Amino acid sequence: MRLFSAIAFVLLSFDVARGQALTDIQVDFHELIDLRDVRISSPNIDNFFSIPAISNEMSLAIEGDIKDFNFRASLVHQYSVNSRTLGDLDLRVLELSKTVFIDDRWSVFGGKRNLNWDVASASFPVGFFQFQPSFTDFTDRFNRAEGLPLLGVNYLGDNYDITAVISEDFGKESDGFNQGLTQWAGNLTLRTPKGPFSLIFQQAEDQNLGVGFAASQDLRSDIVTYQSGFIRRGTRRPIASVLISDNSIAPEDGFGSFRINDGRYYFRGVIGATIAFPNSLTTSIEYSYDRRGLNTDQWESFVQFVEPLNSVERDQIDFLNLGNISRSLTPSGARRHYGFIRASYQSTRWELSSLARMSLSDRSFLSSTQIIRKFKDGSIGSQASIFSGHESSEFGLNPIRNSINFFITCNF
Repeated sequence: MRLFSAIAFVLLSFDVARGQALTDIQVDFHELIDLRDVRISSPNIDNFFSIPAISNEMSLAIEGDIKDFNFRASLVHQYSVNSRTLGDLDLRVLELSKTVFIDDRWSVFGGKRNLNWDVASASFPVGFFQFQPSFTDFTDRFNRAEGLPLLGVNYLGDNYDITAVISEDFGKESDGFNQGLTQWAGNLTLRTPKGPFSLIFQQAEDQNLGVGFAASQDLRSDIVTYQSGFIRRGTRRPIASVLISDNSIAPEDGFGSFRINDGRYYFRGVIGATIAFPNSLTTSIEYSYDRRGLNTDQWESFVQFVEPLNSVERDQIDFLNLGNISRSLTPSGARRHYGFIRASYQSTRWELSSLARMSLSDRSFLSSTQIIRKFKDGSIGSQASIFSGHESSEFGLNPIRNSINFFITCNF
């Protein structure tokens, strides 16, 4: 990360020395108060995840550009009311990159940034270099979408373009997904009258080469359909060892990429549509599948392990297993089949949106509704989220039952 930041700083200094000034800059201040109804039961026994019932976050976000140099950063301060824990003042460089155009066809780009290769709304099978949105902050209003350090080259043809990218996120620890990963990828995009089609190749360290695609079609001026998918032999996605073995006691490293060389093919894909209505209402609906998620047997093993811990005396081994197995509850989804729907409406004064994410395997769901009143130099708003399902379902086991937040944004 320091190398990429140094490169970006030198490029920035070069532009400043040539007399280039900021052509566009925006500064936003955010104040966010979160109130949560926390489940103190498995898997969050005795608040194992240390989730605060009340928290406050203040952030100052800045973004702008100098010609072809783009940046986004935020200064964040968090405070937990329950534990009276005063968080550190955290400076986050979210994006810092520059694009150099060699001629009208060739360009080179480098730094820390997002590349939005996927066309979907909620699940991104080929989103190797893009941020997975939180379903409780779907539009990234609070500036958490962090890019990856990468270098790339792009060629723009008459009806196609080719992009090659290499990324080495050595500044962070590996999370089994895109973070902390060395990877390279290629993208061939064909521009057709109905919409673009992309053929994508990607290889990460210690993994086989995978292939995927992304496509969208303009059925009408107000209806767009989209699909994307990716397949690879073996997967880096981590899993608790007790869910794939007969051993009921996990070792200390009982959560990891144990399936990376298992010889199986793992496909993930999404299909969806977006409809824009004349009254400023937009609706998106999609179905996604991910074979890397837990199947029925693995989920039953998960439930059979965590449920008894509510009523028995727990020892150190139990908490070790709990720590490993509970990490399967990822924000992007622990299981394989999901549905998603979102509706949003915007006017000059109001912004309304509502979404639902459903685990089709057990019919549990997350729903979230947001209302925002916009002013000339800012906005105020609130959002309510509910995690619903029976006690053995994915969202029914979520450590948070429901939450409501209030926020203020000031634009400078």
